Amino acid sequence: EHAGQGTFLDEIVMEEVLSELKEIAARGGISCTCGSKAWQLKVNYSSVKLICGECGGTMRIPAGCADDIDDICCKHTLLIHGAKG
Repeated sequence: EHAGQGTFLDEIVMEEVLSELKEIAARGGISCTCGSKAWQLKVNYSSVKLICGECGGTMRIPAGCADDIDDICCKHTLLIHGAKG
């Protein structure tokens, strides 16, 4: 039964992952292989998608379990793989 089902698979994990993303972004650590630093964020049920504002390349960041927090915590930069080349 999914009566108590929230917006996310795990709200706490999602909150932590988004908070880490904000910190990486604040350091200017999110960029794309196409050279752009313009990006958008799309929040899904158990993951977050970074979308390059220039070429539309995407990067999926899992945000469904505690291990996903550990994974993003140790990253200082995130590189979106561009749609071109």
